[in-house]
Amino acid sequence: NGSSPTLNKCVISNGAGSAIYCLNSASPSIHACSLLDNTDYGILCTGAGTNPVVTNCIISGNSYGVSVISNALPVIGGTDGLGNILEGNLNYGVRNTSSSTCVEAQFNWWGDALGPDDDVFATDDCVDDGNDNNAGDTVSEDVNYLNWAIAPVYTPVPNPTATPTATVTPTPTVTATPQPFPSTD
Repeated sequence: NGSSPTLNKCVISNGAGSAIYCLNSASPSIHACSLLDNTDYGILCTGAGTNPVVTNCIISGNSYGVSVISNALPVIGGTDGLGNILEGNLNYGVRNTSSSTCVEAQFNWWGDALGPDDDVFATDDCVDDGNDNNAGDTVSEDVNYLNWAIAPVYTPVPNPTATPTATVTPTPTVTATPQPFPSTD
């Protein structure tokens, strides 16, 4: 909410809602994260001034990979070499409900070499026609998905096994023997 944190190499999976929720001018940098199998959104962006930058992430198995509402303006990939893997999301890989904004989502892998499934074939501010490819993740209108990757954009690094980062030293126990108080008589 209104902040700009950096999320790097995080894994958020199997949540009952959104993995990442950006609102009210939040503009996090989300890099090399895996957002997997969440019941609602991998990333939900809402509100003007909400401008997260999403690079080299895996966003898969969610109901919606990235959902953009109320004039939020994320950059999803956007530059060659910084694309994301958007595949296997149930409803949309990227959905923009704000017709007055164009969401930048170039250089991403959509689950198929033929790109995302945009079967509306309507002229909008981003792409002049559709791309009827039922094999790729679905993309809504008002998303610039051109220059899509024809193969996964990078090889994800497997999740490392947890290693301890701290050593616990037991605290010594002190045992005291009660002593009688001196008499004031």
